[in-house]
Amino acid sequence: VNQVTSCGHCYPCKIGRGNVCDNLKVRGVHIDGGYREYIAVPESDCYLLPDSLSDQDAVMIEPTTIAIQSCTRAQLEKDDMLLIFGAGALGSTILKVARQLCDHIIVADIMDEKLEAAKKNGAKRTLLRRGTPEGTRTPNIQNRNLTLYPIELRAHTMLSLLSLIIISGLPPVVKGKLKTFF
Repeated sequence: VNQVTSCGHCYPCKIGRGNVCDNLKVRGVHIDGGYREYIAVPESDCYLLPDSLSDQDAVMIEPTTIAIQSCTRAQLEKDDMLLIFGAGALGSTILKVARQLCDHIIVADIMDEKLEAAKKNGAKRTLLRRGTPEGTRTPNIQNRNLTLYPIELRAHTMLSLLSLIIISGLPPVVKGKLKTFF
């Protein structure tokens, strides 16, 4: 089921870009039904999947397409340093795609077990957000010994990234480009 609905009348819809509709709504966010066992949706919003595709793989289609699009838009290169906020379904999928393109990936999360999984899946460094205002010392990254202060990981804004860069002393360019996905 396509979770995103579009109006079909605005400019993006008229040029075939319903995914960026001016009146976009998401089932389970703007439209009731996200946690229902059954939901009625228009036939045009349904996709038939082959029997050979497991339910576990099918639910990863959306995060995988977002991860591929994110990495493509970022134009990741081997020497880029990538910072991924959050190691949930989307963040861990971005990591799996990005590790094919980029060697220096840092993952930040609030849960140890998610960070352990991120290390197993290719993250070079992980950052555990704790409530200590003094910050935590991290291993040498790109020959720089940085002090990284915790930032509010739920505030996924460019301001948060810039605060991390300023507080930590990490320059915007470290042997390539510093990139982040929100």
